[in-house]
Amino acid sequence: MPDFTEARARALAVLRRELVGPDPQGDPFDPSQDVVDREAAWLPRRQAGNGEEILTRDGPDYRYGIGVIYSKGGRAPAEEIATGEGPPDDPVADAEPDLTSGELQTRAASVLDNLGDEPQSYDLDLSGANEFRPTTMAVTFLAELPGNSVVRLKLTGGRYHQHQIPIGEQARSWWFRSPCSIVAEWDG
Repeated sequence: MPDFTEARARALAVLRRELVGPDPQGDPFDPSQDVVDREAAWLPRRQAGNGEEILTRDGPDYRYGIGVIYSKGGRAPAEEIATGEGPPDDPVADAEPDLTSGELQTRAASVLDNLGDEPQSYDLDLSGANEFRPTTMAVTFLAELPGNSVVRLKLTGGRYHQHQIPIGEQARSWWFRSPCSIVAEWDG
């Protein structure tokens, strides 16, 4: 009997890269050193050094069909996103909490500490999930957990920062991905 597990895994990986991303391809690109000519501007690129994806044609909200969420208030105008200075990994002014650090967990713990005598609730505001540009998403599941168990959730994703790249006499918007992740735990 044939084993289709490997073929299924390859098909799933292709679908994931196409629908959710990322799909880093092409030659490495360093905006501080490399020059792009007009004939090659449409080719796929990945970031030199870390291999992360660069979207050279469409922004992430047009490139990927699922798994895209927006910061509070939806997508900011390009002039608010692009700094136009330095390499793509420069921090953006007024950035949201860094998901790779403990800042978000610290804020969440502070909110829980300030609840006082109210019963503990893990309900989250998911009203942004059905907006035109969703700001939240959720996963639900049912599980039987032993008394001393811990539920650990690890989320990985990426943020895309828009940068103006000179191509010939014009500048074109390219989107540089930076990875982020968060781990949260709850008592079972």
